[in-house]
Amino acid sequence: MRVGILTFHRAYNYGAFLQCFSLQNEIRKRFPEWDLEVIDYCSGNMSRYYQTSALNYLFGPKNTINNYKIADRTRHLVSRMIGIIRGNSGITAYRSNSKLKAYFEREYHLLPLSDKHMVSDDYEKVIEFIRSLDYDIIIVGSDAIWNDYQTNIPNVFYLSPVITSKKMSYAASCYGMSYEQSQGDRAYIRDALRDFDYIGVRDDETEKYLKSIDCNLLTNHNCDPTILLNLKDLNADINTLKQKLVNYGIDFNRPIIGVMGNSRIGKIARQVCGDAAQLVGVYYANDYCDVSVLDLSPSEWANIFGYFAITFTSFFHGTIFSLKNGTPTITIEQNTGYAKKHKTKTKDLLQRLGLDEYYIEPENQNEEFIKNIYRSLLSSKQGERIENGIHAEAKNAESFFDALRLVSLEV
Repeated sequence: MRVGILTFHRAYNYGAFLQCFSLQNEIRKRFPEWDLEVIDYCSGNMSRYYQTSALNYLFGPKNTINNYKIADRTRHLVSRMIGIIRGNSGITAYRSNSKLKAYFEREYHLLPLSDKHMVSDDYEKVIEFIRSLDYDIIIVGSDAIWNDYQTNIPNVFYLSPVITSKKMSYAASCYGMSYEQSQGDRAYIRDALRDFDYIGVRDDETEKYLKSIDCNLLTNHNCDPTILLNLKDLNADINTLKQKLVNYGIDFNRPIIGVMGNSRIGKIARQVCGDAAQLVGVYYANDYCDVSVLDLSPSEWANIFGYFAITFTSFFHGTIFSLKNGTPTITIEQNTGYAKKHKTKTKDLLQRLGLDEYYIEPENQNEEFIKNIYRSLLSSKQGERIENGIHAEAKNAESFFDALRLVSLEV
């Protein structure tokens, strides 16, 4: 049985990498005799977003420049130059990507990548590339693969009728869209989804959106695949990770507070915890933290939350991996237009886990309110609640694996 997984594994994003690792890891455990691969495809759009050199930032990456039309190349260069002049060029972002790249490439061997690799925005070329790999089953997901702001229409992650493989999605999401497509785009999405043998989604908003596309679609809730992960499967060197924190000056005899978020999140954490607390920033450099630990591989990042007493974050996977380490979170929602209109993915997650009070609504982000939550979490044992919530949510993967087993019999 040849099975391919199509997702965002090439993003220099801890959650994207680890959700891919977790899904393939679980499938390989349950079906060890199968030939399972992660389809080594990355969109040109994503490749440009995670630029790692100044020249590529300005002119476009070498591996996608041939897919640019001259007008597109010109617009790209002009927009970059305007950004530099205005001071919002994103240069800091690509410098950060350059550092992250080394840590991610160190662990790509953990993924069973296909021998062939493609980076392109050319829909027809990508579909032909996927078709040529000749899989019996293709699984798309997890992550926001059906967010058409990120992937555009036609969307490779809806696959295509020319691909005759069995098609399934696991914990797919449309998160972040306005959900207002043209009738033509909606018809295209409806027809594409009707060709799937199983549709698994990650959140309520995606399920509602797909039902608005076609009320007869059968959708299933799946937990994010990282919920299924046993952290030991990453084989992280915990002693090296701890020594790295010691080298940063962290005192393990004092409580350590994790911060994964922008300066606003760091400021809230500092106000709530006070100057005596040790604040450790991860993923983002944060001026409100005592140190920012940015030299982490995905497996190290997944485990660092185990050293924190509490994590302040605005990130979905920051929330999950804190909880996977048994560490309670104060998940502070971003005050965005999307959050005002829709249930966010962090709220959706914490409600499903029965940890509603970990979630801080935009309108409740005053210091005294959050300080009361912080004191309550520090003064009470949360481990059993967290473990029970994760265990219950993990059961929402079973409909997918049952369907996967049945689909394999039809090949």
